[in-house]
Amino acid sequence: MNTPSKKQWLSSYEEPTHVHSFSMPDNIKKALAKELIIAVNNTIGMDIAAQISMSESIAKKAFSLSKDFENDYEKLISDPAVAAIYIDNLPSFTGITKFALNRLLALVLGVRFGMPFQFREQHNGILVPELTPKKGSIGNTNSSPEDFGSHTDDAYIDAKFRTKYIGLLGVENEQHTPTGYSPIARIVESLSEREIDILKQPVFQFRQPFSFVTDSDNKWSESKPIIYFDEHGLLSVQCPTYNTRIDPNCEIGVQRVFEKFKKVVEESVNWVIVDPSTYFIFKNDKGLHQRKAIGGKRTIFRTYWHDNLARLMSKAGHTGFVFSLSDLKDDTRD
Repeated sequence: MNTPSKKQWLSSYEEPTHVHSFSMPDNIKKALAKELIIAVNNTIGMDIAAQISMSESIAKKAFSLSKDFENDYEKLISDPAVAAIYIDNLPSFTGITKFALNRLLALVLGVRFGMPFQFREQHNGILVPELTPKKGSIGNTNSSPEDFGSHTDDAYIDAKFRTKYIGLLGVENEQHTPTGYSPIARIVESLSEREIDILKQPVFQFRQPFSFVTDSDNKWSESKPIIYFDEHGLLSVQCPTYNTRIDPNCEIGVQRVFEKFKKVVEESVNWVIVDPSTYFIFKNDKGLHQRKAIGGKRTIFRTYWHDNLARLMSKAGHTGFVFSLSDLKDDTRD
């Protein structure tokens, strides 16, 4: 198989910088809120599989009210130019059931893109965790109120077992903290062929995320490339920019290229505001995301989505939606 040139890579993306934004129509918003309020009481004691099945039914019924909305929603799958979608005008909830309603809404909004899952070592294995800032949290984690640097999630483990999509449902955002997404197709436009070739070399090691609660946070992956092609031949990226080290035996110019890569990532950001009643979902391997420092209260419900959960089940040796990092990790080193 011949390796595509940079020009060939880019030719498969009509709008490589595109984050597709649209609003939920009022009739869907009203119908969806009604369905969720009816359904939420039924989720008490319901297992995860049944909740996901219910979410699929709710989404199918509500979204079918507008073909245009369905088409916009499907672009994340159907249009290779779209690496992320941002939806506003979603239902909002108050009262004692608002957290349960928002968790169910997060499932409804993402279920078209795969199956939800979680790591046992993150957020106590909660499938739809509530992300809020906590003073004193370690930097570059979703609980830290400080700037959260550019990264793809979980580059530490093999690409086959990482989340394909990350969904963020906004519930609270007092100071309108922005979230950024830098599509890899836009990043490579600013890199030379030689720089891209270096970033394709397996000479980068990625640290285990600090958000994983394990016996050590000083574990590193085997050497991997930053830029690679996925199993469908599409340009992809893996890199926590703040948790990457370079093989000391590689050529001298690699560090310079990595610094250039980080600079270009920052120049390629699309910013969105995940405010209340908005939803942002993006492809984890098609861009790097980041967040500015949080001022005031901010609450997000996050979901991980995989388009082939059977792979994780096979690797882990069990069914379900929560997996231990130790069952999925690559070879690692200290």
